[in-house]
Amino acid sequence: LFALGSYTGAVLSTRLGFDLISASIVAIVIASLFGALLAYPTVRVRGVYLAVITIAFGLIVENVAIEWQGLTGGPMGITGIPKPSAFGIPLTGFRYYTVLAAILFAVVVVTHNLKRSKYGRAMLAVSQSETAAQSVGLNVVGIRTLSFVIAAATAGLAGVLYAFLNSYISPDIFTFSDSI
Repeated sequence: LFALGSYTGAVLSTRLGFDLISASIVAIVIASLFGALLAYPTVRVRGVYLAVITIAFGLIVENVAIEWQGLTGGPMGITGIPKPSAFGIPLTGFRYYTVLAAILFAVVVVTHNLKRSKYGRAMLAVSQSETAAQSVGLNVVGIRTLSFVIAAATAGLAGVLYAFLNSYISPDIFTFSDSI
């Protein structure tokens, strides 16, 4: 999902001229959609099976990035990702790190508020005991899917920020060993 965010941001910025903000929004949406698709089989399994499904998805994304040369640049990746800008203001050096710090702060605040919300309490209940959570009327599959989609959105955002930071991405950045 991190790779999907990176490639989304890189393709949008190099081919369509998107800036950091618009590329980030699209990357979050794409990663969230794939997170929802990936959540469908994964939230129904436990333990090692969950790990196997997510590892398999990572390997699929890596192989698609290698093979789909027209979109991803194949093994050579995407170079020339423009320097980040937001609302026409170039974000070079300290400005970009300030934006990263602000985004990190916003993600922490949103996560903290989510944790204290009824959805956060439901996620905690599901993680502690699915049977007990289900007995009080919580939709266990829905709650687990929501948490997976939130994590996917965060990974997509991180991916697009990474792509703009490095101005280059390739499939060898998103390998199985790096996922571990």
